[in-house]
Amino acid sequence: MAKNWTLIYSNSTLTNDTETPQERNYRFRKADNLIRKTQPLSSKDLYKEGTVLYEQQENKNANLISAYEKGILKSKKLKKKAENLLKEKENKQVV
Repeated sequence: MAKNWTLIYSNSTLTNDTETPQERNYRFRKADNLIRKTQPLSSKDLYKEGTVLYEQQENKNANLISAYEKGILKSKKLKKKAENLLKEKENKQVV
C-alpha cells in the first residue's frame, strides 16, 4: 500500500496475527455454546421486561423535559431532543 493510504477493510488473516487458530476456535466455540444454551424468555417475561424498559425510558424523557423547562440543559443536542419530545407530547395530546 502507498504511504498515505488508510486501510478500511481487509479480509486478511494478518490483521490479528496474535491469536492462534486454536484460541480463535475456542472463542467461537464458547460463543456458540452460550447462544445454544441461552433459554428464550416466555411471553410474560418479555412483557414484564418491556414494560420496565418503557417506564425507564419515559422517566428519562420526563427528567429531560423538566430540565429543559428549568433551563438547566447546556448541550444543544439535549435541548433539541427535549424540544422534539415536547412536540411529540403535544401531538399525542391533540390526537
